[in-house]
Amino acid sequence: MTPAQSDTLRRHIRRPLWWLGFTFAITSVIVYFEIAGADADQTARRHWPRVTATAAKDLQPGSHKLVLAYRHPVTDEAVTATVVVVNNSLLPAPGGSMVIAADPENPDHIVVPGDGDEIPSVLIGTFIIGGVVAAAAIARWWSVRKIEHLVSSPHPSFAMVGALSTSGILRRRVALALYPVDAHAGRAPVCTVPVLTTGGLPIDGPCFPVEVRGRPVPGGAVVARSDDVVLWPLRRPATRGSLPRPTVVADAPPRLSSTDRPAVVRAPSLWRVLNRPRGFMLIPAAIAIVAVPAVVWSHQREAAAIYDHGLAVRARVVAKIDSSHVSVAYRRAESDVDTLAVAPARARHRAIGRLYPAHVDASDSGRIRLDADRYNATEPLAWVAVFVLVVLLAVAPLIRWQRAARSLEKSGSWCWGRLTVAKHHGTVSAAAGTGWAVAARVDMSASPLTTAVWVAGSFDPGAPVLFAGPVAAVGPPSIFTTPRRCQRGWVRR
Repeated sequence: MTPAQSDTLRRHIRRPLWWLGFTFAITSVIVYFEIAGADADQTARRHWPRVTATAAKDLQPGSHKLVLAYRHPVTDEAVTATVVVVNNSLLPAPGGSMVIAADPENPDHIVVPGDGDEIPSVLIGTFIIGGVVAAAAIARWWSVRKIEHLVSSPHPSFAMVGALSTSGILRRRVALALYPVDAHAGRAPVCTVPVLTTGGLPIDGPCFPVEVRGRPVPGGAVVARSDDVVLWPLRRPATRGSLPRPTVVADAPPRLSSTDRPAVVRAPSLWRVLNRPRGFMLIPAAIAIVAVPAVVWSHQREAAAIYDHGLAVRARVVAKIDSSHVSVAYRRAESDVDTLAVAPARARHRAIGRLYPAHVDASDSGRIRLDADRYNATEPLAWVAVFVLVVLLAVAPLIRWQRAARSLEKSGSWCWGRLTVAKHHGTVSAAAGTGWAVAARVDMSASPLTTAVWVAGSFDPGAPVLFAGPVAAVGPPSIFTTPRRCQRGWVRR
């Protein structure tokens, strides 16, 4: 045996890079905001006004989460707020007092001078998720490396009989069942291993002789070869499997016959490949790139104008309208009547009946903003960037598929076979016997369908495929096409 560095195997090796890219995009935003928040708290401990706060009398000794009562230095209102104290030496006794730093703009936010920062649970969860994804990637690369050593090792190999079949709930994977050479028809396999490569060998057809190296038992490292095709395992076999040994044993496995390039070959255009649910994700991404920065800039200008040129007032929250708006009542210095207005705010963090420093537009009494909820343009822009990156990660396989199809159009090796479609599922086979499986999508009026077809591709699970004749492949069929799935193409007459 020799190692088979096929395109399918290379895609299998590169696949974890997409996982890591997606995870990094999400976690980097979370980590950024958590670090920014911790840095802001450190600044607050140095510069916010100091006040004396009193702990609750029923405080549990040793508890680090404290509910403290204090008088806010700006609103001059007695309030209670919650703070987590990390340093044990700063913990007060039940009913005791301690010095805190109060946010002059937000009575709900206090910190303890000289204290450290707790590690947020969301940050711990983020690192755990990132670690799991990284461990999965390393495990895949280690598995590939181990199989490469097994393929190129001088260990003796032995003869068995193998049969390929579609597997999985959606029948989108290929598994190799292995049987002893002298196994009778109908016998259960000794193990069943999902494979990455098939090389055009028949799927759901007859069994054929294979050369096996390793331990063909559940949990053992095993790799098989038929002729010049290395059936690269996706992972170690988990079970024996239940596929009965086929009756027919093909000494020479049926393969699609090589043929000349068809007269008319046309790879699908990029637009046709992207004209699918996954491709449609580009539309909201493009809208978000244009619209969100414009909206953010407009809101930023409006908020800055109110804070810079508005009147400073104290507003009392009277009701929570939704998650991002509260109803407030405030009074101007020259008026004796309260004015009701709606202010944008993080409603779940605001207490009904509490006074908050605010600014109101001097020319419009209905435009008011709480100082505690200053407009933050960074957060929406960061999440838009993450969304666009996720869309690009999702669409990139479609673009890669189309480029591979164009390469097959120019220099692909062509085979001839017969396409048989029933209930939107089809097989391409040689003139006799079963060939390799392919998902086929045709008009209902055209099913069932049997027709001659030219096909180019490596015939490995998940590999790009190009048809010529009365059908045309226009892209992989599902949103999450992976190299371990059967080779598939959307086929239309």
